[in-house]
Amino acid sequence: MKKITLLAFCLFLTNIYVQAQCNFTSQFPTETYSALNSGSIEQISSCSSFGEFSVVDNLNIGDEYQFDGDGGYITITDAADGTTVLSHGASPLSWVSTAVEVEVHWAENAVCDIDFNCHVTTVQNLDSTGLSNDDCATAQSIIQETGVASAGAASATSGTIDSATSSGMSAQSCGGTPNDDVWYSFEALTSNVTLTLELDNFDGIIELYSGSCGSLSAVSCADNTEGGPALETINSTSLVVGETYYVRVFQWGPGSTTGKTFDLKIWSSDTLGVDEVESENAFTYFPNPVKNELNLKAQSNIQNVSIYNMLGQEVVRTAPNSLQSEVSMSNLSNGAYFVKVTINDVTETIRIIKQ
Repeated sequence: MKKITLLAFCLFLTNIYVQAQCNFTSQFPTETYSALNSGSIEQISSCSSFGEFSVVDNLNIGDEYQFDGDGGYITITDAADGTTVLSHGASPLSWVSTAVEVEVHWAENAVCDIDFNCHVTTVQNLDSTGLSNDDCATAQSIIQETGVASAGAASATSGTIDSATSSGMSAQSCGGTPNDDVWYSFEALTSNVTLTLELDNFDGIIELYSGSCGSLSAVSCADNTEGGPALETINSTSLVVGETYYVRVFQWGPGSTTGKTFDLKIWSSDTLGVDEVESENAFTYFPNPVKNELNLKAQSNIQNVSIYNMLGQEVVRTAPNSLQSEVSMSNLSNGAYFVKVTINDVTETIRIIKQ
């Protein structure tokens, strides 16, 4: 009798453990939320229901995060496969990140019950000491998009001035009070480049610089609207291909920075070579779009291949040192990537679509 009772109790615990790892199929919001890692509480959604999941990326591996589902129970799975459970427990749930992109499943309780109420869902980087791009020297790198028809089709890098401090540089001709500026950098892949700043809830200014940190030269700025939401645009037509440029964003006045966010897009309708890079270090690549393997062929040894997502994060690096190379992209999420190929110490950049 004791053995039967013990067995039943163990089966009960096993059943609770399995059910506690909830995995839902309805995503909300439908867009991936990119963590800002500012140290502040960031809202993923203002109205998620228990029985849905959210995708969160741009997590720093090794940092501790706290997810809050307005009560309930949370299961975190690896977005790479959607099934590997990384952590689960009652909300709010703290977890040391082991993945850059995750699915966060929101449930009413440990047996994965659902509801149809609105719940505010949030994420917070508990290890953040402030914005990492609070100064020119620590500017966040963004890869410029090419072959993009319009701002609406361009990929956005989410940003915030929440908790930002002054970098000590005075404003350009657009004026304003840059005591809460944040910085970005990009390598010009075309001479014509458009910077689109989509402001959520504040009057912001965007500035473009050439040169290097400590000796920057103003190129252009934009502050055409007041209040929010707002849209600021810089159209540059004479950038030097291969040069690094810096972008600064701040709010016009000296008010509070709490909760003030934006999307930054760096793009051009001009295109790079789609099928072949024409130079003395020419190489071909195929297919594009790619499902699993990207094939590269060159006349000289391919020294290095690096793949970057649209946040500027390196996600794949290889050193084939051969005339041909097959680079696996099977574990990458669908979307646009930039691939930097180095031959004879010369690096060329191509844009690849992963399907």
